[in-house]
Amino acid sequence: MIKPDFIIIGAAKSGTSSLFDYLRQHPEVFMPDRKEFHYFSYEEYVSHLEGPGDRANIEYACGNKQDYYDAFSAGSGFHAVGEASPSYFQYPAVPERIYNELGPVKIIVMLREPVSRAFSNYKHMKRLGRETLSFNDALLAERSRKERGWTEFWLYGEGGMYSEMLSRYINQFGRDNIHVIIYEEFCRDLLKSVRGVYQFLGVDTQFKPDVRVIHNRSIQYHYPFFQRVLERLVEVESLHWRVKKILNQVGEKNIVSTAPNGEGVKLLRERSSVDYKSLVEVLGRKIDWKD
Repeated sequence: MIKPDFIIIGAAKSGTSSLFDYLRQHPEVFMPDRKEFHYFSYEEYVSHLEGPGDRANIEYACGNKQDYYDAFSAGSGFHAVGEASPSYFQYPAVPERIYNELGPVKIIVMLREPVSRAFSNYKHMKRLGRETLSFNDALLAERSRKERGWTEFWLYGEGGMYSEMLSRYINQFGRDNIHVIIYEEFCRDLLKSVRGVYQFLGVDTQFKPDVRVIHNRSIQYHYPFFQRVLERLVEVESLHWRVKKILNQVGEKNIVSTAPNGEGVKLLRERSSVDYKSLVEVLGRKIDWKD
């Protein structure tokens, strides 16, 4: 039985889809076509499905051990075998579960400035038609949503409180087995960041992946019809990357870019400022969140 020896654990809306693609391009790395098994977070994932549209997501969660490992059956002969499930980052019991089943695997985590991450998360849900509140009101409703059993993807603010979540993984796997990527640094120099991951995994660092397209961007346009047309075109796999790039650039000019504000955002900024101090201690370095 082939088991993964590295896992991308999150954070959601911090570049994990792009990294997943760039790693899959490497000839020495195997990752299944499928992203987000939620295998090690299955227990929590299926018990928090009370939010609008949450129950439809249960089909994406893999709770069967045989099905999970079957996904890696084609990984024989590869130097590194892995998967990516951002839900692993938030649930406290997951690190121990992973360790008990897979041993001291390598852990990759991507962190993004918390308010930007939260807003991207919000826009993703808004784009899907599931979020009806303003960003500010959604932040204020977060505690109530959590108490009512909505899935972790609705917890826009909590998803960016990294220090405790990261500490759990460091305590379980050891600092040497954790590779942290700052999203803003990732965006500034994609190739350097990806090659840093290659080095962490022990594969050829000279391989140059195609990093010309950034994946899974959460954007919201002024005109919904225009949004839907662009999204369908960009998702066409056969479309040349240059055409996709142009479509993304055209779309960006029509993006709703109102800066988040309000009491909920103010509280999130205060909360993230406190968490930042703890995160700096955990990482042993300061972070420049500016992109």
